[in-house]
Amino acid sequence: MARVSTFDMHHRTNLIYPCLDLAVYVDETAKMLIYGVHNSAMRYEPLPLIEHAAVAAHADRTSKEETSYYSITSATRGMQVNALDRPHPGLSAAELVEDMALITNTVGENSLKLLAVATEEGYKLIVERTTDHKSPAGNFRSEGVHDFNSAGCRTHFDMSEQWMCDLHDLICRRNDLAVRHVVCQLAKQQLMSVSSS
Repeated sequence: MARVSTFDMHHRTNLIYPCLDLAVYVDETAKMLIYGVHNSAMRYEPLPLIEHAAVAAHADRTSKEETSYYSITSATRGMQVNALDRPHPGLSAAELVEDMALITNTVGENSLKLLAVATEEGYKLIVERTTDHKSPAGNFRSEGVHDFNSAGCRTHFDMSEQWMCDLHDLICRRNDLAVRHVVCQLAKQQLMSVSSS
């Protein structure tokens, strides 16, 4: 994949997984899924790269810079209309792929919050999309909540786009960054729930 300069027109897609706030879109019998670490014998995470207390104390491998999962794509145009604002839940995997094909070619920033769950019907992925569009005509936000089963992922996610590959790597924790991201997201959300109670 070609490198994209942030000095040129671009679109940034941020992934946040797991996002426990998305549990409001499933019933109380659903169980959150966190897959085991892929190829864990080859991972440095959750173990440190160098097992030395002084090095670990100064490494700060939990900072936002060390745990953010994002991709940057080249943008070819600004979005002209607020056509992708679909905040009601239940949109399909195909609709997510269609929306992302339009969005990632426009100037702006996108956040995909993700939660994988097991329900009585099978495995599901919930994706909440929030996009901040930027154009000379003005800035606006669009949203969508997608809720689909694992068959929808296999059918529509052909791994042709970077965000699809990133989503897969993150959920399956296929690299050290993905492992750090999941651990930090769970810790951050646990701290938020404790402080709000």
